[in-house]
Amino acid sequence: MSLTDELVRILREDFGINSEQELNDAIRNQGFINLAPFCEPVRAGEEKRT
Repeated sequence: MSLTDELVRILREDFGINSEQELNDAIRNQGFINLAPFCEPVRAGEEKRT
């Protein structure tokens, strides 16, 4: 099963989303998502390690 097929299955089974329009509506109705808890400020003199 491809990744695309798996994602479509999850959207259908877990969220009841069966079409691209339903997905667009769900994203539009989601509202603001605060990403700040996942961000880290860059400090002068520090190297970013990956």
